[in-house]
Amino acid sequence: MIRCTEVGAIPAYDWLVLNPNFISLRGDMRFKEVVSRSRAKFEETLKVLQDAKVRGEFPKYLEKPLADLLEKLGIKPAESQ
Repeated sequence: MIRCTEVGAIPAYDWLVLNPNFISLRGDMRFKEVVSRSRAKFEETLKVLQDAKVRGEFPKYLEKPLADLLEKLGIKPAESQ
């Protein structure tokens, strides 16, 4: 994962946080760095999606799945703006 992150292939934030196979890695500083970079990329994506929503370009059918994902991740809607 570190090598992937270094070359720009950042793992998906939700996958890192929600996958139970990574529980044992959560205390490792290397994993925390990967998660931190992934979170930053995730927040960039959320900004793009929010901008699309403001412009009326975000599909209605994706609003609930995105809200559900943010809830699972413990991210309040205000944090995702």
